[in-house]
Amino acid sequence: MNSKNNKTFNFSGILALVLAILILVIAIPINLIVSYFDFNIDMTPSKMYTLSDTSVKLLDSVRDKEIEFTILCELDDIKEIDEYLPLYYALEQYKSYENIDFNAYYPDEYPERVEELNPDGFFNLTTADIVIRCGNSIRKISSNQMFSDIYDDNGNIVEQKYVGENLITGAIKAVTEGDIPQIYFLTGHGEKSIEDYSLFTANLNNYNYTTSELNLSETKAVPDDAAIIFVCAPQHDITLEEKKLISEYTENGGNLAFLMSPDSSTERYTNIEDLMFRYNLAMDYNRLYESDKNKIVNNDKYTIAVSLPETAENSDVDLTTDLNTIIEQGIYPYMCESRTFKTVTGPDSMIVQTGSLLQADVYSVQNTSATIKSEPYGGTEKVELGNTLDLAYYAHNTQNDSKMIVMGNAEFMDDEHVSAGFTIIPLYLCLSSITWMYDSDVDMEIEDKTRSFDNMVFDDANQAKSVMAIMIAIPIVFVVCGAGVWLKRRNS
Repeated sequence: MNSKNNKTFNFSGILALVLAILILVIAIPINLIVSYFDFNIDMTPSKMYTLSDTSVKLLDSVRDKEIEFTILCELDDIKEIDEYLPLYYALEQYKSYENIDFNAYYPDEYPERVEELNPDGFFNLTTADIVIRCGNSIRKISSNQMFSDIYDDNGNIVEQKYVGENLITGAIKAVTEGDIPQIYFLTGHGEKSIEDYSLFTANLNNYNYTTSELNLSETKAVPDDAAIIFVCAPQHDITLEEKKLISEYTENGGNLAFLMSPDSSTERYTNIEDLMFRYNLAMDYNRLYESDKNKIVNNDKYTIAVSLPETAENSDVDLTTDLNTIIEQGIYPYMCESRTFKTVTGPDSMIVQTGSLLQADVYSVQNTSATIKSEPYGGTEKVELGNTLDLAYYAHNTQNDSKMIVMGNAEFMDDEHVSAGFTIIPLYLCLSSITWMYDSDVDMEIEDKTRSFDNMVFDDANQAKSVMAIMIAIPIVFVVCGAGVWLKRRNS
């Protein structure tokens, strides 16, 4: 019996073709629909493109509040930059809440709207800044706060952190609760007026603090909303009753800033000294002067070049490192006529941490060749100087979390000197100290959202070309092999 030639049909090629067609038929419409409706699924481990549960819960809890949310740029422009996509999708989700009046425009295109947003001129608004308002409470978030990049030794970005959600949600919480920290300037003792510090207070407003004056002899109490009390160049000591009120305030975690310009009065500031003593600090009745004319400003021997000490390795307070980086770039710090301070052993010494913030450029007061000198000035008796000439200190009571800074001058940050510019480093130091004492940002404890970047480092161009050739060749080899297998099966 003759066998017939039986043809065996191989359905694998047909099946592959059908599957490919089905994938195209299904995938293309789905992609078109997803692109049209801008639908996305966040598959990132840190959920970079999705608001956290903390944000959602807060937004749900303030649906009865009318919130004005403004970003000073166009959202489409943010979307075009891949690194900014976490911010873009977050803004889209904030925008979706009906009680949020969302606005996005460039400041130079609508200057009149920016002026309405910032009628008092307190905020220095620039492109991509965010302003959030509810009622009379308003918060600004600078665009440069949104992201934090981490670099390797070669200057490549190895990790990018999106920290904006914590700031934005914290700002919404602050304005809806009306929780804007208040800084009070003490009056009643011949202090410099808050009006002398209009540029400084504008900076404070720009960092979400409000400022006003406080006369304790009239109020008989420290206001509950006091974040920090500033005492600027008093000409007389505070009273016993005022010392009691301020002591109670600090025992409950309040913060103090004493800017004590030298004065020729023979009066001792006994009550102010008592408050400092609780923080292991003592004030000298002196003033410094510089005998080297190359280290003074405007031929004023009392306006001297100073330095910021390095932060101690065992200290968890660092207020000088960033400023020393600025100094290394050639911006030298000067301080106006100043007295000095020293550390002592106070009644709470075991729970108080202190550190120097500003020093005269001298190895020690016993160094007779030093060009900086100290002369007695004011007070009732000569005060022994410490081993160094320290013009500013910080102190922290770790038990009640109250904090204090002392500085030997109050004029360095008034309008005259801020405009002149040569005291800019002490000014920044004071602003940094304020943030350390009371951070105006509401921390919602939303974790930073990070993504990593892989980098390849080549020794030379030839090595880079070789790797690129291999990376291109390997896919081509796979394609050729796959095509060969398919043809072989097709003809089998």
